[in-house]
This record gives sequence, structure tokens and C-alpha cells, in this order.
Amino acid sequence: MAYSSDLCIGGIVTASSTNGSQYPSNAFDDSVSTIWQASSTSSPQWIKYQLVSAKAVSKLRLRPDYDTGYLLIKNFKLYGSNDDSVYSLLLESATSSNTDQWYEFTFSNSTSYLYYKLEIIDHWYSPFSGYFAGAKEIEMMGKIPLLKSARATYNSRNGTTKKVVQRYSYPTSQSRSLMASYHSYQSSQKSILGFYFIAPPVVEIYSPSGDRLENVRLGLLNSGEVSKEVELHLWNNRLGNFKTLSMTEVFLSLSLVDRSFAGGLNEDGQEMLDAKWLELKSNGVSGSSIVDDVQALFTPVGGNPVASGLSVGVIPSGTARHIQLRINIPQQVATAHSIYPKFLITNRPSLTNGFGIDFGYNFGG
Repeated sequence: MAYSSDLCIGGIVTASSTNGSQYPSNAFDDSVSTIWQASSTSSPQWIKYQLVSAKAVSKLRLRPDYDTGYLLIKNFKLYGSNDDSVYSLLLESATSSNTDQWYEFTFSNSTSYLYYKLEIIDHWYSPFSGYFAGAKEIEMMGKIPLLKSARATYNSRNGTTKKVVQRYSYPTSQSRSLMASYHSYQSSQKSILGFYFIAPPVVEIYSPSGDRLENVRLGLLNSGEVSKEVELHLWNNRLGNFKTLSMTEVFLSLSLVDRSFAGGLNEDGQEMLDAKWLELKSNGVSGSSIVDDVQALFTPVGGNPVASGLSVGVIPSGTARHIQLRINIPQQVATAHSIYPKFLITNRPSLTNGFGIDFGYNFGG
């Protein structure tokens, strides 16, 4: 289960008693070098935190004070309230050893409370009198939703994928003609008609083992985790059964399910796109006459491919670039949606030999 960062920020701290300058706020200042310490040795002693707004806390991190060989919190209870009058018991537990360290406790709670009170029953010195209860740091967290899965799709020439995302679109085949005129000896004017054929790149994605991929599933992703790294081979005309143009100005990015870059819903992948959770790098090539533009670091991408994508080198026909992909989830995720954004590949097909590539002869070169 994933949990949020510390919720005890910007609130109000009070306590049953305070020993000199060992203020209650010291237990929430993110420093283990300062402490809160009660001034009374009677039991119980308590410290209370009022959040800025009500939150459902289900995890407690505790760093008790440690004085003259004794941990100054042992058995304790945690309560929640919304009126600072009626409190509900959320957790009753104890530190597991007389050791100066962090202790973590998780418990079931789905109710948002404004006030949380830690009641200290005793400490590791017995009897309670003689030492004050105290804490170096107290942190509280709530459960956060999980990002269930991420799927990448891509555009291919045969139209089997759901969406077409190329910036520069060519049909499967396109015929053009040129009218060339000449003068014969008899001064009669005649004409010849020349045809040539432009075949756009055939964009396909394969696994390293040679399986053609329609999507990539990264599994259950938790907040604060980095997914496994997946290698994709981005091919241009892998089968090589006819001539195609090279892919130039190739950019890799992430779009929403409707291929837009802004204004979607989190279900469409808006959160992943805006925060650039998708990270890519180019690492290796397949085929001859292709230069490897290997990159050592992952690049976060999301949105407009030119402005916010990863630029990779030219992909000639019959070659591939090896792309490493991973998802980097931040510590706190705002939604619980299962999202399916698109892995966006854009390119400009190159025109070689003047107008294009023919079947058997060069035209216009």
C-alpha cells in the first residue's frame, strides 16, 4: 500500500505539558536534533496536532526521545477527532524495543479527522516517574491511490492500431506524375508520362525477442516507485519487403488517449502527461547504415513532441532504434484512475533522389 508524504505541515501543535524550551512544535519540525518533552511525570502525557484540513491518517511514524539509555515512549494510543472533544481510538500499540530509531505503525482508518492526539501511557524507564515522556519527531500519513497500469500504443502503416498519431501523414501509396514534352525532327509535339511511387515509413514496434507489440503493460505501479525498464525496438519496415522512405525528425513523447496534449481527464493520462512520468532513452540499434545515438540518462517526456519529447536519430528503412522505457511515479498521486495514454511517435518521411524512391530506377535525381 502506498502512503502520502507527511501530513503534519502548517498545523497547530499543543501538549499536556512542556519542559522548558522543549516545545511541542519541535516534534514536527523535521529535525531529530530538537525534541518535545513533557514537564510532568504523571501518566498519561499527550501531544496533539490540528491539521490545516481534515485528513484520513492511517500511518504513524514515531521517533521517541532517548535519554540516559531509555526510550521515552513505550505504550501509546492514537486518537482522532473533528471537534477536539469527542475522540475515537485509532491505534493502540508500543515501540518494540528500547532502541533509538524510527518506528512505523499502520492501521485501518478511512475517516478524515482534523485533530490527532498521541497519548503516551508509559516509557522504557519504570516507573513512569523520574523521566519525562518525549519525542524527537512525529509524522502522520494517509493512504493514496495506486496507479494501476500504463499502456503504450503506437501508429503503424497497416492501420491495425486504434489511433494514427504521425505529424506528417502519407497514404499507404501515392502516385504522382510528370508531363515531359519534347520536339521531334518533324516538329510535331508529343508527350511522355512518367510515374513514381512514394512509400512512407512503416512504423512498427517489436520486442527484443522479435515479437510484434500492440501495447506495453507495466503492471501495478505504486506511488514513489519506478517501474521496470522495458526495451522496445522501433522499426521502420522491419520485413523489408519493399522500399520505404527514411524516418527523419523522429520525436518520442506521450499524448492523451485522444492524441491531444492538454485538457484531458486523468483517466486519459492527463496526470502522467503533465508531470512527465514517462521516461525514455535511446540505447542501441538494429540494421546496417544506422548510427547509434546511445543516451546515458532517461529523459522525462509528455506532451508536444518537439517541445517535450525525446529526439532520436534518423531511422532508415529496414533498421530500428532500441528505446528504453520506464514510468517514474512521484511520491503523492492525486487520482486512483487506471490510465492508458498513447506512446507518441512523430516523424517526417525523407524525400530522397529528388522526389522519392521508385521501383527499379531513380527519378528526378
